[in-house]
Amino acid sequence: MATDAMTWFPVLLAVLAIGAYSGAALYLGRRRTWTGTRFTTTTGKEFQWKVARNKGRPVGSWLGIEAPWSFDFALEREGWFHRVSKSFGFCAELQTGDSDFDRRVFIRSDDTTFQQELSSDQRLHALILEAFAAGAGSIYATPTLLTIQMKTASETPPAGAADRLVDTLAGLETRLAATGFANPDAARSVATWRTAFSALPFFVIASAIAAGISMAVHRYTIVRMDQVLPLMGTLWVVLTIGSLIVIRFVFHRSSYGHGVLRNFLVALLPMVAASGFVVAFVNCAYDVSTSRAHVQPIVRKYITHGSKGSVSYHLQIDDWRSVGETTSVSVPKRLYDGVGPGDRVRIVDHSGLLGLEWIGPVETAGTRPAE
Repeated sequence: MATDAMTWFPVLLAVLAIGAYSGAALYLGRRRTWTGTRFTTTTGKEFQWKVARNKGRPVGSWLGIEAPWSFDFALEREGWFHRVSKSFGFCAELQTGDSDFDRRVFIRSDDTTFQQELSSDQRLHALILEAFAAGAGSIYATPTLLTIQMKTASETPPAGAADRLVDTLAGLETRLAATGFANPDAARSVATWRTAFSALPFFVIASAIAAGISMAVHRYTIVRMDQVLPLMGTLWVVLTIGSLIVIRFVFHRSSYGHGVLRNFLVALLPMVAASGFVVAFVNCAYDVSTSRAHVQPIVRKYITHGSKGSVSYHLQIDDWRSVGETTSVSVPKRLYDGVGPGDRVRIVDHSGLLGLEWIGPVETAGTRPAE
C-alpha cells in the first residue's frame, strides 16, 4: 500500500507542479491580454471597450487603445494595503518626489527606465491623475493595448469621460513611447518567483483533488476527523510564516511584492482547507504501522442525502475502540444492500503515518444467525 503511493504520488505531484507553473507562466506572459468592442470618440479616435458580467450585471469594464508594449507596468490608486505592504517591507515603490502623486498613485513596475521617466516628467503625473479623476481605477499595459480598468463597471463607455480617457491614454503613449525594458536579470528572478506564487494555489488544489479521488478509490476513511484540525492548524502556520518570509526576502526591492502578498493571503484559506485531503491521503497511503482487524456486529443501517441529491450509505456498528458504544461507517451501496442488523463486518484499523487513525474498506464477515 505505502510502496505504491511512494512510487506514483510524488511523480503526480511533480507533474501537477510543472503544469501549474506552466499555466501561470502562460497567463502572466499574456499580461491580461484582451479584446473588446470597437468604438470611436467624438473626435474620431478609435478605442476598445470590454464588459465582464455576472448574472447579467456588469462587474468590470475596460477601455483600451492599441499600443504595443514590451514591458509590464501598472498604475493603481494607492490604498491601505499598498501602504501596509510597503511599511512591512514586502515591496518597494518608486517615489517620484511629487508628494501628491506619490500619495495617490502606486507604481507597479521594476523597469528603471520607466521609473526615471515618471520621476522627471510632471506632465505624465498630470495625465495619470486626470485619468483617475475621469473614472479610471488603474492603468496598465498589455502586449497590444494600453488599458484602463474602470473604477465603476458600466455596460457602455461613459459619455464624455471616454473621450477624456482616450485622449489621456494617447498622451501617455506618446510620452512613454521611447521607454525600453531595463535590468532583465533582476526581472527574470522576480518573474520566476511571481509565477511560482501564482501557481501555488492551483497546485495545492489540484493535488487535493487527486488525493481526494485516491482516498475515495481506495476507500480510506479517517476515523476521527477532529484529529485533522490540529494538523491543518500547524500546516497553516508553517505555510503562512514560510511564504511570508520568502515574499519578504524575494520582493522587498520589487513593486510586485504587493500583488503577490495580496493574492497569497486571498488564496491562503482555500489552500489550507484543500491541503487537508493531501494530509489525509499521505497519512493513509504512506502508513507502515501494524494493522488491527476487528469483526463487529451491525446495529442498524441508514441512508443520508446531500443537498445536491447525493446519497450516502452507512452502517452503525459496535465501536471496536469503546465497549458499549457504537460508531458509523460509510460503505458502498452493494455492501449496504447485502447486509442487515445482526450481520458482521470486518474493520481493519491503522494508526496512521501522522497519527490519524484510519480504516480501509469495510468487508462482510458473516451473516446474521438463522432464526
